[in-house]
Amino acid sequence: MTVTEVIRAIKPFVLSWMSLGISLIERTAPGTPPADSVILYAKDDAGTTKLYYKDSAGTEKEIATL
Repeated sequence: MTVTEVIRAIKPFVLSWMSLGISLIERTAPGTPPADSVILYAKDDAGTTKLYYKDSAGTEKEIATL
């Protein structure tokens, strides 16, 4: 099976999954991710759920208040 055939076969499942959205559960800040990657997570910050990411340098950045 070629890569193109695999993509055609899984495309309906991927599109269906993407239409459901992404669910994140609040958590404490994770450890530092591997080089050249980030971790996306939701965290409670003084009673407000906020969306953060942490990069491979260990830097935590707020993306949005939910």
